[in-house]
Amino acid sequence: MSNHLNEERLNRFRAVVNAMSGSCSIIISQVDPDALGGAVALAEVITKCKTGNGLKIKIFYGGAVSHPQNVAIMNKFDLARRMRPIRQFGEDDNRNVVLVDSSSLDDARLQLKEKIDPVIVIDHHRGSSVQEREGTFVWIEDVGSASTLVVELMRSLKIGPLEEHPMVALLLAVGIYTDTSGLTDCIRRDRDAYNVVADIAPGQELTQLFRYPLPSSHFDNLGKALENREFRDGKMVTHLGKIRPEEGDDLSTIADSLIRMTGVTLVIVWGIVDKTVRISARNADITNPLDVFLRDRFAGASCGAKLSSDGRGIGGGTVSLDLGVWMTEGTTQEVVALVSKWINNSVFQK
Repeated sequence: MSNHLNEERLNRFRAVVNAMSGSCSIIISQVDPDALGGAVALAEVITKCKTGNGLKIKIFYGGAVSHPQNVAIMNKFDLARRMRPIRQFGEDDNRNVVLVDSSSLDDARLQLKEKIDPVIVIDHHRGSSVQEREGTFVWIEDVGSASTLVVELMRSLKIGPLEEHPMVALLLAVGIYTDTSGLTDCIRRDRDAYNVVADIAPGQELTQLFRYPLPSSHFDNLGKALENREFRDGKMVTHLGKIRPEEGDDLSTIADSLIRMTGVTLVIVWGIVDKTVRISARNADITNPLDVFLRDRFAGASCGAKLSSDGRGIGGGTVSLDLGVWMTEGTTQEVVALVSKWINNSVFQK
């Protein structure tokens, strides 16, 4: 595997870690294999790099643990014991903050009461406004998965050998494989990183985590998406209405399917989860960068995207929807209609 971190960058990372004291909070904005693998592995990296006094590392996650694959990963590795939902993030935790698989400071999925100021950011999505400054380490690069970057960091820092961390290797392998659509939306670096960790991870356990059942609600939501779709000039917009938090992962899965439809160059799939509008977007037109499109059309939203190896855009965003007393079970239909009109106008405008 080629080295994409020179000694100056590695020393900067070491300096940031060694400047930490007391505790460190690693935050992932959603629970998916790439974020889980990156967070757990980065906790190991920070522990190994930290010299002197010990550091208490906490991992916080936004969203719900809902997708069957994520549930299987959380249960298999007992991650619920070492990870905390973001609602438990308090004032004392807002120090030495680390973002993995995300670089948004105002992600509505986190619903943070206090502004965070991360000292380490490792991400592979475009559209971030985070800038590296004195005392911070920011690494955002176009690769298939954030776990790829963490594998490169581990190897560059000579953390390991990785054979001593089979659980971490397994998590990273699943993260890379899943976020690159089975190594089809990837570059050489993703394949190299996957080969490193997959050689260590037990093959049978990898297979178990790749093959998982989908609940019947997923297919019900697919039916809703097909029924609610609107199509103009190659752009498709559809929604699932108001959904439960545990159904949120259906948005991205359905978007992945619909972008394959003949004649479709852009797909927007959205749903209302609690007080947030979650948007999943896919783009097959390389001349229209998805991150730029999302930022232009959804001003005020927290958006991001990455570019696949074949030129497709993969991303999404969140918009806060706190309507107070106006949002009740009795007004759900009207709220969905309002959001639908706003999103359709934003996407289909010339």
